[in-house]
Order: sequence, then structure tokens, then C-alpha cells
Amino acid sequence: MAFDKNRPLDGDRYNNGPTALKAEHLNGGDATVIRVHDIDEAEFPDADAPGGKRFVLVLKSTQFPDKGFFLNKTGRKIMTERFGEVPARWIGKDVPLVVVRVANPKNAGKIQPSLQVATDDDWDVVLAEVGGPRRGRPASKRAAKKAKKR
Repeated sequence: MAFDKNRPLDGDRYNNGPTALKAEHLNGGDATVIRVHDIDEAEFPDADAPGGKRFVLVLKSTQFPDKGFFLNKTGRKIMTERFGEVPARWIGKDVPLVVVRVANPKNAGKIQPSLQVATDDDWDVVLAEVGGPRRGRPASKRAAKKAKKR
């Protein structure tokens, strides 16, 4: 079945996936803002998922044309709360992304940087601090401090 960005999301269909656009792509920055120009989905084999595969929404931006930002469950929830359940309505929207430190379950719980959609608390702060869409720029100490606590 082809992805239809004009239909409401089926939240059970999408699960966490690897992030193609990563914290390291921000060249030392701790936040960035991307403008969504397209949305697609990626399919991954997963023995624990229904049908043996899982699907992940991928945001594409003009700032990182060769990389996609793979939405995890939390990021998808934030996007649907802000812009609605029809992904086509997300196109043209600015989305702040922040670097957070998380334990990687695939690497013995090693703490590493990860790029995530800003929470509601950080959303406006990052947009104000970083400005419009950027390839990567340090956020304010306040925004960075909040992001590191997550």
C-alpha cells in the first residue's frame, strides 16, 4: 500500500526507527529548525510487529535534502497535536529539533546524543533562539539545559 499523506494517521502503524538526520549533522549545534517540504514513510523488518514489519514517518526538508528525519512515537504525537493528523498539513511548517542525550538500547545503554522534535515547552524557545530553518546552530543555554534534562 502506498503512503497517502492526505489520510489521518494510524498511530499503531508507526514505531520508533533509526534517525537518518542525526545530532552529528548539526556540526556541534544543539538545535535546528527544519521546514518540512515532503513526508514519506520507511518500512523496516521487525519480527515483533504485525506482519513482520514496522513503518516510520520520514520528514524531508530543504535544509538537509539528502537526509530524512525519522519521527519516533513522541515526535509523531507532538506533530499531530500541533498540526493535525493529516501529514499533508505538516508540509511548509517549521519544526524545531533539539539534541538530547539518551541511552542507546542497541549499544548496551551507552549514552549518546540524539535528535528529537522539541517538546511543547521548548518549541517556541528554539524557534525564537534559532530563528527560521537552519542547518544547525547553538540554542540558548535555557533551551539546551531543558533538552539535556530529557
